[in-house]
Amino acid sequence: MIERFFLLRLALILQYLNTILEVEVIIKYKEMEKSNLYRIAILLVIISCNPGVYHERLSEGYYYSEPGIGNNYINKNTGVPKKTDALSYIHLAKQNIYPKVTHYQYNRDFIVAAQKPNKKGHSYLLGFDLEFYFHEKHGVKEDRSEKEIYTLHEEKGKVMADSLLRNDPYYKNIFLRNVNYWIISHKLDSLYGPLTKEEYIEKYKKLEMPKKFEFSRVFKGLE
Repeated sequence: MIERFFLLRLALILQYLNTILEVEVIIKYKEMEKSNLYRIAILLVIISCNPGVYHERLSEGYYYSEPGIGNNYINKNTGVPKKTDALSYIHLAKQNIYPKVTHYQYNRDFIVAAQKPNKKGHSYLLGFDLEFYFHEKHGVKEDRSEKEIYTLHEEKGKVMADSLLRNDPYYKNIFLRNVNYWIISHKLDSLYGPLTKEEYIEKYKKLEMPKKFEFSRVFKGLE
C-alpha cells in the first residue's frame, strides 16, 4: 500500500511540474503485488533529472521541496494513515508546512521554517494530499478508466481542500498574517504554528533550542 502511495504521488508530481519527460505510471492492484523499490527509484531518478526541481531530506521523515514554481513547502513522508477515513487524511496533511516556505533550518531534533502563505499553492498541494483519501476509499471502478478515476479524485481533493481553507479555523489562521513561523519538535512529536515572531521567540526559549535556531540567525530579513 505504501509503494502504491508513493507511485501515485510521484506520478502526480511529474504531471504538476509539466515535465517534458513522458512517464506513464499504470497502477493496478495486481501490478502492485509485483512492484518494488527499484521502480520507485527509477521515478526518483527521473524527477531528479528535472533542473527545476529541488528536494532536500531534512530529519525524521520530513522533506523540503522546491517544485520550481514558487510553491516551496515542507512535507512529512508518512505514507497512508492507519485509518483511511477523511479525518485521518486531514490530520496527516496538518503535519505539512505548505507554500510558500521562504526560510528553514534543521537538525536531528528540530525543524523551523518561515512561511509566506500562498493560497493558490496551498490549495493545490493540500488537495494533492487529500485526493489519496479518495484513491483509498473508492479505488478504481471497472466501468471507468484509471485516468478518469484519478482525474475525478483530483477534483474531489481540490474541492475538499478549498472547503478547509474557507472554513477550518486552523487554515483560516494561517492566512491572517503575511508571514508565519513554525517549529517542529521531533522529541515531542509536535508541530507548533502558525506562530508570530513573538510566539516563535517564546517557544524557542521554552523548548531550550540550540542557538542555531535563534530568530535573528534563521530568519534574516524578516525582522
